[in-house]
Amino acid sequence: MPDLQDRKNLPENLQFLCRFRKSRSVVAREIGLNRQQFEKYLSGRAFPSSHVRQRIAAYFGISFESLVLPPKTFQEAQADLEILGAANTFGLPETSTQELAFLRHYVGAFQTYFLNPAWPGKIQAGVVFVREENRQISTIFYNRTRDPDTNDLHRSRLDGQLFLRGERLFLLEKTRGTEDRISETILYPPHRHSGKYLTGMSFGVTWRPYRVPFATRTIWRRLPQAMALRTVLQNCGIRDPDHRSLDPIVRKFMRENLAAYTI
Repeated sequence: MPDLQDRKNLPENLQFLCRFRKSRSVVAREIGLNRQQFEKYLSGRAFPSSHVRQRIAAYFGISFESLVLPPKTFQEAQADLEILGAANTFGLPETSTQELAFLRHYVGAFQTYFLNPAWPGKIQAGVVFVREENRQISTIFYNRTRDPDTNDLHRSRLDGQLFLRGERLFLLEKTRGTEDRISETILYPPHRHSGKYLTGMSFGVTWRPYRVPFATRTIWRRLPQAMALRTVLQNCGIRDPDHRSLDPIVRKFMRENLAAYTI
């Protein structure tokens, strides 16, 4: 039998998890639960069985035990959960069956690298999550950067949509929230989808020291499926061109393109 504290903690933790999903109805449907019953779990009027808690935990990619942690402890442990919340796409026309089959080869996570004029001579590393939603390929770019000058921590997120035109991958992205910022990336697919790397050009607007448009070469490195999210995020940030975390192919590519972007 769950104790009183477990009954109190679980509804608040479930409500927190649902904040990063499209709706509670979608969550209930995808877990395979009746909406009315799921609402009882959210309100604390009912407590799920061990089997149902396992299904809920598996759906959110968390441990069974963490569901009943004190809410403050739970939320701190899930600090980066918003990264994987529902993407806000551009509402482009539905992807064709042929295009969708091609783009599915790129579903997964990529570490991205580009030259950002906000920090001249430095490499900015971020992460892109590519996934299929409603017959479209959406993306979430996330970056967590500690300013090497001020030591301030900056977080940024861009929601995007990936599509195919003329044997090139086009990615349109925009910021989430009130800030109006759109960027575009054009990528060259590797031969027979066997490559671990994608290269191309990114176009955007700097935010530091002032807002100006820029273009830069970029390289994406596919990440292993088993790599933990926190490990991926630890590799984000500002890097020197010779940083030991860069693999040889990324290091060579970035060295050759240190002077390739324009402001």
